[in-house]
Amino acid sequence: MENKKLEIRKQKVFEYLVIKHPTIEEAEQGNGSEIIVPLGQLCADDERGAFVRASRGIPEEHMNHESRLEVVIRPF
Repeated sequence: MENKKLEIRKQKVFEYLVIKHPTIEEAEQGNGSEIIVPLGQLCADDERGAFVRASRGIPEEHMNHESRLEVVIRPF
């Protein structure tokens, strides 16, 4: 049996959350931004990959407010 060296691809760990911001009218009524996807962790090659993976976790009921959503990514 041959002893083969395993090749690995290391990814980086990122933390993320998704925020939904209020409209001007909602803000005037006292509503603020709300976290719709709580803090989570994921592995990705880079920040762009982390953004794509985090975006997939946005609940369907919030997708009609896409322009009000912010995906926040930071390296762990």
